[in-house]
Amino acid sequence: MINAHEHVQSRPEARELLGAMDESGIEATVLLGSPWFTFTLDPEHGLTGCDWNNDEILWLAREYRGRFHAWPTLQPNDPSMLEKLESLIERGA
Repeated sequence: MINAHEHVQSRPEARELLGAMDESGIEATVLLGSPWFTFTLDPEHGLTGCDWNNDEILWLAREYRGRFHAWPTLQPNDPSMLEKLESLIERGA
């Protein structure tokens, strides 16, 4: 069984998620890169914070290979979006 849509803000939160996955029989989870808005629901944040969260989920996907898969989020108006995407793919996204 695969959880195809999950957001995590931190490494400790991901460790808790692993426990819940084990209890539920979930083999793997797709972690989606998230802006600050996803965690705060404050519209002032918009899509900020994606780069930081992308780094976190990439670290988790490397640390817990096979359990987590990183699918980053990019800001659509970021002029360096293509370069960031290429770098994220090279790093395991």
